[in-house]
Amino acid sequence: YRERFRKEGASANLLAAVEHLFVRPVTDIRELEYSLDVTFEAARRLVNRLEGEAVLEEITGRRRNRVYAAREVVRVLQGPIGEEG
Repeated sequence: YRERFRKEGASANLLAAVEHLFVRPVTDIRELEYSLDVTFEAARRLVNRLEGEAVLEEITGRRRNRVYAAREVVRVLQGPIGEEG
């Protein structure tokens, strides 16, 4: 994800959001807001962009207090140790 968004000339905030997902692959808008020191609206736009790019997926099915997962990051982190892909 890092390289993909860098090559596309993504904003610093979008790149920071991607970096955040490597530490916290399951997150919500408020967490991004505080972690990146951006407004709630800016964090919401970042989540929407990452969701549109299939990086994040909403996993609660709720209308409020949604939680998002970077499933590919979770999958890699849960993979066998020492196995190269």
